[in-house]
Amino acid sequence: MDHSFIQRVTKVTTPNFQAADFTSTKYKGEIQHIINTHFFPKFDINDTVNGVDISKLNRCIDTLRSEGLAYFTPMFKSYNLKGIGPGEVMLYFLIDNAYLGGGSSNVDMFVGSEGYEIKAVDVSSDGYAYNFKTGGTVPTSNIIEKFYALGQKFKMTISRTEISKGTLETLRSKDQASFDRIVDQYVDVAYNDYFKLHKFIFIRNTGSKMGRVESVKEVKKSDVKLERITAGVIKPRVKL
Repeated sequence: MDHSFIQRVTKVTTPNFQAADFTSTKYKGEIQHIINTHFFPKFDINDTVNGVDISKLNRCIDTLRSEGLAYFTPMFKSYNLKGIGPGEVMLYFLIDNAYLGGGSSNVDMFVGSEGYEIKAVDVSSDGYAYNFKTGGTVPTSNIIEKFYALGQKFKMTISRTEISKGTLETLRSKDQASFDRIVDQYVDVAYNDYFKLHKFIFIRNTGSKMGRVESVKEVKKSDVKLERITAGVIKPRVKL
């Protein structure tokens, strides 16, 4: 079939998917066909992969991007389907034995029987993923309160909801021992209640490498750092 011709004459701009369509492989072939035919006709559907292989996935992702960001970006953003994060539909399309966890699951995606959390992130020059959130079950309000109290101790102008990296560095410089104890408490909670429970797939969220898989790993406790506090949420940094 000439997929370019089919794309031109049917001209679908937004697929009418539902989030539940991706929580099994029941319609895997149909979904792959629809996305391939209407948005990425030059992509050879036989190049999809079985399992999580970074090199093969990134070759596929580069090919998809080359067909145009007008089509790639909506797919990367999972067509704005409720409850499905960036990169999840893209990986569903590319990994033949993958399906999404759905709202009742504690992981974003299964590949066979293996569960993965998928995080769309920025990547620092020193190789850390940042600018993402942990799951909502990680209790951090008391940790934020301790940072706030430390700032109050030194009569700093400080918020309970927004504490920048610069403000955190100032707190560190004023009382490193107290600061480090609070950070250590955060690392313990973030690791034990979240990072150690799953494998993680880290994907570039922005820029010229948007969509590329940066790392697939079991996060170690030593990989976890604290980045900043925004909107009342602590954002971590994780070594890739």
